[in-house]
Amino acid sequence: MSRGRIRPGRVASEGMVAAQPSLRRSAGNALWMLFAELAGKGAGLVFFVIVARALGAREFGHFTFAISFIPLFLIFANWGLDSAFVREVATNRERVSELFASGLVLLTGLGVAGLALSFVAALFFVDHGAPYQAVVIVGFALFCDEVSSFIGTIFKGFERMEFFALAVFTNRLLSTVLSAVALLAGAGLVPICLAYLAGSVGGLLFGLAALRRYFPPVRLRSASSSTVKALFGIGLPLGFAGFLSTAVYRIDAVMLGVIKGPVPLAIYGVAYRFFESLLFVSWALANVALPRIALARDRSDTTRIVELASAALLAFYLPIAVGAPFGAHWIVVTLFSSKYAAAASVVPVLTAAALFYSIEVLGRMTAIALGHRREIAWITGLTLIVNVASNAVAIPVYGFRGAAWTTLATEIFGAILLLGLYVRIHGALRVRKIVAVPATASLAMAGILLVTGARDANAIVLALVTYPILLALTAYVLAAEDVRMLKELVQRDDGGRAGRVPRRRRRRAGAGTILVYHAVGSCASAEDPGNLFMPTHVFETQMEYLARNRTVVPLVDIVQETFPRNGKPVVAITFDDGYRSVLTEAGPCMERHGFASTVFVPTKWIGRHSDWYEAQGCDTAIMTPDELREAERIGINVESHGHGHIDLGLAGPAEADNDLVTSIGLLQEALGRRPRYFAYPYGRYSETSEEVAGRHFEASFTIDMPHDGPHAFERVGITRLDGMLLFAVKTSGRYIRWRRSRLGSAGYALARPLLPRRAKS
Repeated sequence: MSRGRIRPGRVASEGMVAAQPSLRRSAGNALWMLFAELAGKGAGLVFFVIVARALGAREFGHFTFAISFIPLFLIFANWGLDSAFVREVATNRERVSELFASGLVLLTGLGVAGLALSFVAALFFVDHGAPYQAVVIVGFALFCDEVSSFIGTIFKGFERMEFFALAVFTNRLLSTVLSAVALLAGAGLVPICLAYLAGSVGGLLFGLAALRRYFPPVRLRSASSSTVKALFGIGLPLGFAGFLSTAVYRIDAVMLGVIKGPVPLAIYGVAYRFFESLLFVSWALANVALPRIALARDRSDTTRIVELASAALLAFYLPIAVGAPFGAHWIVVTLFSSKYAAAASVVPVLTAAALFYSIEVLGRMTAIALGHRREIAWITGLTLIVNVASNAVAIPVYGFRGAAWTTLATEIFGAILLLGLYVRIHGALRVRKIVAVPATASLAMAGILLVTGARDANAIVLALVTYPILLALTAYVLAAEDVRMLKELVQRDDGGRAGRVPRRRRRRAGAGTILVYHAVGSCASAEDPGNLFMPTHVFETQMEYLARNRTVVPLVDIVQETFPRNGKPVVAITFDDGYRSVLTEAGPCMERHGFASTVFVPTKWIGRHSDWYEAQGCDTAIMTPDELREAERIGINVESHGHGHIDLGLAGPAEADNDLVTSIGLLQEALGRRPRYFAYPYGRYSETSEEVAGRHFEASFTIDMPHDGPHAFERVGITRLDGMLLFAVKTSGRYIRWRRSRLGSAGYALARPLLPRRAKS
């Protein structure tokens, strides 16, 4: 791709990730995102409880106004970059620096303009002094959050959701702790806002540290005016839709604060916390369903997925809405104090609104997957008009209760419109099938609460105990087949691996470690962003270590588990991409030690230079046919890395099959034999490409992805920054087992920002 050009057709749909990781990677990403949501919502709720209890209704109302007012202007800072940027980063990783710098220029320009406009507008709506200072401080905090979110698109594009999760957690934890300290010291509104800002700055600094230490380097001078313009153009419809969506969920609080003042707004803000804290479940399940909807075989398959996802959403939200009247007063008073007891009257209304919001989110995601973005914008705009008009009538008369009922009515209206859009596109849904199980279980739970007379804490405990049992029994009786399909739907959440997902097949302990290198030779670190070049002297030191302390065997011995068992850890050496330096730099060293190895070559680039990895001033030449034959002569076995070095995690079955068949033919012509093994370019695969590889090769290999059978052998990447201690650990035979353990995965994720950057090729 030429500099400054962004391909509109490659922009990911909202909620979709461009690259298609393995099931384990996808599950890990989903868990980290769940952690981010739970930790963020949990810490956020604690933060609001602390602030509301300590500040009092008036000052808490001013704070609530600030966090509702600023996003109406700051939403333009994002400008729809998230959706566009994740896909571009995932598919154009060599352009990360240019894309990030250009996106940051756009975000900063729009963000500063939005902040300035919000600060001017606030002069007309809030009192001067502390309330206005709160708006300014919260504005800067939310701008830091926007920058953190933008950095998070890099993490998402590289499929490293743990960084995003930990940045969110750092933000919320700092805000909560510092606010608690400030309140214990008797601080007021402004210091609390400063604590909120400190948390946002902390999350931003964590993201920047992770970006700098682990990911390819980014330089602000890489910004390109043409790329900025391209991103602006792509983000135009997405940014406008984002503004409409944000306005729908923020305008009620702003109007309530302007019309009725800070105290009613504070009461509404307390009740709204229960609505907002529940929304992440709808996004999580919609993101699970989205790839399945996009890949559905036909309309009936799509309809069934939508029906199942809708039933699952109802199963979560409906009992909360039904049970809210039994415990709302106790929860509000216990958490926020009796000053906000009036909020309990609208908590059931807003929890019911969360139910319809979840249906609205699923409808929006489904429309996106089916290519109906324009209709979504129209529906969101119409919903905003209805919301503003209804609030303008209800708030002056009914205050915060009018705002709550308007929120419920707006969510019902939006859900009806989006469901109507789906029916127009795909036909009617079976409402009875969707509602039967959750409605039966929820009504049964409500009946138990009424009969027993349980209220407050007793009602909550009883509901938590009885509802899961009632739901399981009802599902078993009414929808056993649908439960099995829903379980399969969730298990297949891997960004697009179509078809049945096989159970992950563990390799037994002591089955050997497969190392993967790329190029060997001199290359300045500044020109080697992915650390793919291993200096020759370091490589020689590593080979000497292996000769003394490990048993090096051909790759076939690990595949077939035929290696000798002499007590030493067993390793096999592989190289990806077929760089000439494997023959000229690594070959003589391995030949001296008598080591066999394997090199995987993309056949389209034989005798040419790599175009997928830019390392200026470094030798990226791929071996010629004669050099490949010479490599085999000295013990470097040549196998397939595909033909075009395409990302098979994104390829369809026909494209993947054509790529591999072409590679086999060209290698057979060059070597006089058919290749036996295959390594996925970039180390990634999908179930589709795994099935295709299984038809053509005896074994296939990934990088840093859990072993999943003969066509997903895990390999351990070795980089120039590993150091001898880490190299010893990686070749010890215990590294993979520890790395994939729960304790190891958690420790590795927490330490990841401190580790060196690494890329796949």
